[in-house]
Amino acid sequence: LTVTAPQTPNYTIKHQTFDRSRGVFRAVVLGRSNGFDPRDPANGYILNLNGQVVVWDCPAYLNLHLERLKLDYKSVDAMILSHVHEDHLDAVESLRDPPLDLWATPEVYYSLLVKLSALFGCSLEDAKRYHNWHRIEIGKSHEICGAHVEFFHSVHAIPAVGARMRCGVNGRSALLHISGDHLSKAALESLHEGKGMTDRRYHQMTALLKGDEDLVLMDAGGGAIHGDYRDYLDSERRIAFMHTGLIQEPLPPNMKLVESGEVLDVMGGW
Repeated sequence: LTVTAPQTPNYTIKHQTFDRSRGVFRAVVLGRSNGFDPRDPANGYILNLNGQVVVWDCPAYLNLHLERLKLDYKSVDAMILSHVHEDHLDAVESLRDPPLDLWATPEVYYSLLVKLSALFGCSLEDAKRYHNWHRIEIGKSHEICGAHVEFFHSVHAIPAVGARMRCGVNGRSALLHISGDHLSKAALESLHEGKGMTDRRYHQMTALLKGDEDLVLMDAGGGAIHGDYRDYLDSERRIAFMHTGLIQEPLPPNMKLVESGEVLDVMGGW
């Protein structure tokens, strides 16, 4: 580590030039891993929503990812922030002039303001100038860059969200489900049995997949605060597992562990 020059990652950032053409609904995988893994970038995505560019979370070295993608940060239309753990939010890299349209719940947004206030020694009010905040309301449909997005609270160590995103392209619509950082079914059951979760919330959280998804991006990080890929091996949906590099066993044809730099077509196959 050095304090006299920009930090550089230990891993190679693998991207092709970003295609922001209209007529597609795609997700570019910025990374599949977590902030404790020096071998791979932390997870995040850049979405092409029929020609509109949306960043989902802001992992470290976002500027280098954009460089490799040949994507000018000022051409990014919006960012969605799921939560403020460091492997999802490099706070300084989320800044832009003019301010970026940022979608976040109040809990997530004000946590971001606290971080920015500490980093820059400014007031919370002064920290607000760095983003153009759009409030996410859980259970309400939002239109973001032409897509209809419904957010849900995922179950994580801190306030966090996932989303169901429907985008229409060339007369056809497709549904992308992003789990966000979310517990395994066994962990949810344990939390419910220990009275740490109401019956209503438990049933909501165990029925997030409806069976109409064209592509699911699922947390499979394991451990105490992440999901378990084995919960979904019987599913018929097309599922891409992320937030881990630890899956060793062969997966069904409709499932895969994503690779950093991979482009996933929501409407197509692998």
